[in-house]
Amino acid sequence: MCWNLRNKSHCIENVQYTKEEYEEKIKSYNLGSYESIQVFKMRFEKIAQNEAVHRENFNLKAYNSSGNYLIDVKNCHNCNTISDSEDCYNCIRGLQQKSDIDADGCWYSELIGNCQGCVNAYALKYSTWSSSRYSEYLDLCIECEYCFGCVGLKKKKYCILNKQYTKEEYETLRDKIIADMRRRGEYGKFLPYSMSAGPFNFSTSFFYFPETKKEDILKLGGYWEDISKGHIEGMQTNKLPDSIKDVSNAVTTQALICPETGWRFNIAQNELTFYRENNIPLPRYHFDARIKKSLKYLTVLRSYPYKCVFCGGSIMAYYPPEWGYKKISCEECYKKNIA
Repeated sequence: MCWNLRNKSHCIENVQYTKEEYEEKIKSYNLGSYESIQVFKMRFEKIAQNEAVHRENFNLKAYNSSGNYLIDVKNCHNCNTISDSEDCYNCIRGLQQKSDIDADGCWYSELIGNCQGCVNAYALKYSTWSSSRYSEYLDLCIECEYCFGCVGLKKKKYCILNKQYTKEEYETLRDKIIADMRRRGEYGKFLPYSMSAGPFNFSTSFFYFPETKKEDILKLGGYWEDISKGHIEGMQTNKLPDSIKDVSNAVTTQALICPETGWRFNIAQNELTFYRENNIPLPRYHFDARIKKSLKYLTVLRSYPYKCVFCGGSIMAYYPPEWGYKKISCEECYKKNIA
């Protein structure tokens, strides 16, 4: 329950205790109780809002760059969660990227654009899950060169729609196809949303854009999976014992119903053992719901204007106003006063 401390031990809510005092106080908190933990969580949320000083971003060694969770980057703008990269724009969740634009989940890539999940790629455009070069509109292609509109190829060259051509035939037909795509306004766009691997509301994208509605996705040609509202057999989690000490082994044979999603989930035997050994109360929500709540701090893509709590300077920080954080610091003041 501490905040902004450095090199400290045996502290509770920033108050220093001896080792013995700390251990006795922890025992008195009854941390094996679910209700007790909820009280502490609400208390800590208030601390985060009113007492803790938050740095404007979590960048480290980011030169002339903008975004959040950037590590060892140079000239990277509107990027999030990338490292060891330079000269990139609109990239997210990447590693060792150079001169990339509009890339998601791409590693060891250079000069790629509008790509997703591409690794060891060079001069690749409008592609997904591919490791290839000088190609466009690929899906699941490995070590290919000069291919266009291909799927599932490996170590191929001069192919269009998975058909082999000579270099001259390839260039002529490719230019003809691109010209036709331009006339229809298709060229330059990413692969159709209908090619997505699954429904939007069960994807990691939903973490980044939780306010997205079903109708928005359907208009784009994507998929959405409706959650059944029918009766589901299982125990409502509000019937679980409050304390982990009162939980019997029988809980591992019982399906539990998440009050937020309505999904069933189970407690594995090893999981129960872990909770008991560490005095942790049983979870009440499906693990996907728990992960979604935890990831909200890592998936904010938009920055908001604030004033530094120390110097009063204008900053752009990655904390939505609805979080209610009162103390946000610029990087320099944070280093001087906290770090």
